[in-house]
Amino acid sequence: MDRFRSEVESAVKYANIDIIEGTGASQHGIGIVTARLVEAMLRNEGLVAPIGAFQPQFSVTLSLPAVIGHGGVSKVLMPALSPEESDTLVMSAEVIKESLASLT
Repeated sequence: MDRFRSEVESAVKYANIDIIEGTGASQHGIGIVTARLVEAMLRNEGLVAPIGAFQPQFSVTLSLPAVIGHGGVSKVLMPALSPEESDTLVMSAEVIKESLASLT
């Protein structure tokens, strides 16, 4: 399981580099994802995808799995997390809040 997790983390971390190496530019990936999200909204598909949305429990915008249909995000799905993962998510939210606060 640790090997699988490590592979997934690496794939996510370097996805943009893979897109650039394959197409020569990163905007293609952004365009494809945007088109797919619009399609899901127009068709009211109930697509589940990680979307940045304000998360009241963290008082910050985070990307979590969300159901996407007419009107955009209809429901945010909190994944089952281990205590360590939950703590890390809370710490990430705090870092984002602190970074935003330092801008003002």
